[in-house]
Amino acid sequence: MLPQTKLDTLLARHATLEAELMGQVEAATYVKLTRELAELSPFYGVPHNDFALARYFEARMIEKHLELLERRGLVEENGSGSYRLA
Repeated sequence: MLPQTKLDTLLARHATLEAELMGQVEAATYVKLTRELAELSPFYGVPHNDFALARYFEARMIEKHLELLERRGLVEENGSGSYRLA
């Protein structure tokens, strides 16, 4: 299992890279940043018995998809933290 401080550092760097890639970047910078982002992904170089990072990214991915579906009016939160079709 990754120590919490290392996990926090990885997550902070991942968020920084995502933010940088959302802006206007040159092609060479884009390649460099996406390479680094791939190396920080939860499945690149992480031992199979260390799922803390993978669980975090999975939860984050689900949250992002639900937000997108909610913005598009396809689902709505029912007030208890779960969602239903709109």
